[in-house]
Amino acid sequence: MVFVGLDIEWRPHEISWMSNKSATLQLCIDEKCLIFQLFYVDEISKSLKDFLNSTNFTFVGIEVADDVKKLKNEYGLRIVLRVLIFARWRRVVGLRGFVDQGRKI
Repeated sequence: MVFVGLDIEWRPHEISWMSNKSATLQLCIDEKCLIFQLFYVDEISKSLKDFLNSTNFTFVGIEVADDVKKLKNEYGLRIVLRVLIFARWRRVVGLRGFVDQGRKI
């Protein structure tokens, strides 16, 4: 199983309860990262769709479920396997969050 870090970024909307479309998709394996600028493409390539939908990869991130939902709603991208690392990290370390880890250090 290959773990792929996944994150998206977008510009905040001027109306607080609204959200702009995702502008970038960030994918990382080990120390190599791809930053895909969604904002500038008219259509998502089949190869990227196949990669995101592959069961050979597990996509991980802090709020990965929200990112996956946003990518599906905005671009029709399906991501099969995903893991929320923040919740698992808290259970392993036994702290309430990253702020607590900073205090501990």
